[in-house]
Amino acid sequence: MDTVYIICLAPLVIFIGIFLYLTVVRKNAFEERLVLFRPTHQLSQKREAYMQGAHKYCKYASIALLVLFSFLLLILIFVMFKEDFEEIGSVYMVIFNKIKKLILFVLLVLIPIVLAYYLATYVLKRNEKAQRMFLEQMSDTDFETLLKVRDSLPSISKYSPPFVLCNKKLYIFLFYAIRKIDPTQIIEINWENNKNSIFIRLKSPKRTMFTLSPTTFSYFLPIVEQYTKSK
Repeated sequence: MDTVYIICLAPLVIFIGIFLYLTVVRKNAFEERLVLFRPTHQLSQKREAYMQGAHKYCKYASIALLVLFSFLLLILIFVMFKEDFEEIGSVYMVIFNKIKKLILFVLLVLIPIVLAYYLATYVLKRNEKAQRMFLEQMSDTDFETLLKVRDSLPSISKYSPPFVLCNKKLYIFLFYAIRKIDPTQIIEINWENNKNSIFIRLKSPKRTMFTLSPTTFSYFLPIVEQYTKSK
């Protein structure tokens, strides 16, 4: 096999491996339960209105990602095949000489972009489904907390909460996972103030790191303190 193809295949195989690990192999106990979840209860009017907002957010975010990745793909097509476009009028252009460049394009550009888009939409749909599960199970107090967190987020991510409190359990939304945490088991919490965000480290006993806005952090910290001080 040509050395060029081997060099191209190596990062592609790594990328596909990471993709499969995140979407298929690596699932914690909560995510395994989420896969099997099917809506069984009708939501109240307020909760249904929230869920409709979350669904619209997922839909429009997926469309925006499609436009973004398509635009990126078109730019890369133009860059890689610019010379070919300039030669398109040549009667004697040899098509077979372009096959290698086409294969490289598929390996290095097309497949990674398609997988990246699928991974991003997978995370959006996973988070939407998790919120539906929580809305069926959470108390009215938990739901009011969720609404306050939503209102503290910027308009671009109002229905993408970084955490949810449901039945005395915290669920942290990370890109690669949704992590369930028992607040009473938190043994350490540290945070650092950055310019527009707060970087948080939790140990419960597994270590979890994530970022919140200062306003959202003002809702998160009292929840943790409520449970840790009651131990």
